[in-house]
Amino acid sequence: MCLPKRLDDTECVIGKHGLGVRSDRGRRLIEFAEQHQFSVMNTFFEKNAKRLWTWRSPDTKSLRQIDYVLTDTPRLLADVSVIGESVIATGSDHRLLRSVILCDAKKERRILHPQKTLIRRTFNADMYAAMIASSDLQMNAGSNIDADYEDLVG
Repeated sequence: MCLPKRLDDTECVIGKHGLGVRSDRGRRLIEFAEQHQFSVMNTFFEKNAKRLWTWRSPDTKSLRQIDYVLTDTPRLLADVSVIGESVIATGSDHRLLRSVILCDAKKERRILHPQKTLIRRTFNADMYAAMIASSDLQMNAGSNIDADYEDLVG
């Protein structure tokens, strides 16, 4: 599954810096990313071709970029890079990916939890006086509390 450069400008989920020739699986990954509004972040950062491959074939002749970082908030990622085998030897045919995440906690909190606007209520003394004058506040003097409640609420 390789994602080379964009084929046209309609493919906004991938960047300009892919590697190799697009396969059927690469096409399906792009369809998935478009459907779920993800961005394939590996392709947005320019790297040397030696730094792009993430998988080596068993015969060690083919190098492919088949591991990807997908996100729905691309503004949070500052970089995606491949960690070389000289740094971490995993014993796998895949190389590790590293993402640098930018996180301004205050900004993210404001985005995720916007402040509620308070509704200011003004006291209208004339309206209050009219309502008091028009309502009958006579109670049964404790003889039937349920009836008093119904008179007050109902």
